[in-house]
Amino acid sequence: NWEKQLLSTLTNEEYEVLVSILEKLNNKLKA
Repeated sequence: NWEKQLLSTLTNEEYEVLVSILEKLNNKLKA
């Protein structure tokens, strides 16, 4: 599972940034 592999290489900080970017994209798509 490449997603799990990718997540395990991220630091917590990078993960937080990624999540916030995804949420912003999500909000733009809903608008």
